[in-house]
Amino acid sequence: EESTQQVSNSVDVLSATGSVSGSQVETATITITAGSGSDPIDLANTEFELLDDSASSVAGSDLDAADITESVTTDDIIEPGERVEVEFDLDSDFSSNLDEGDEAELTITTPSGAQTVEVLDVPNPIVGSDDVRL
Repeated sequence: EESTQQVSNSVDVLSATGSVSGSQVETATITITAGSGSDPIDLANTEFELLDDSASSVAGSDLDAADITESVTTDDIIEPGERVEVEFDLDSDFSSNLDEGDEAELTITTPSGAQTVEVLDVPNPIVGSDDVRL
């Protein structure tokens, strides 16, 4: 039953983009939704961990209100069918920006323990754009 709950209380990453300054991605924005068949997910109790050269994590409760942009929801709860954008200032939230060609794993762990891993690949080279798909 526990494994069923973990699968059903996961998040799905719909997209990941980054805002560029020079040759670095300074801000990452991920769009997430509750996984298929999921119960509501409390973002305030969800952990976001970025594994790159300097592994670090941030708890959902440590994100500023401005970091979470809800398209439908008015609180920190993702209901099934809702899409939520979560924005990370990579330097302050995770202690380092991402450079051209970097790869990092973003692991999202929900309160039930379900994990979703999204690999963020920074293009190399970053050419002529303020935003890139990760």
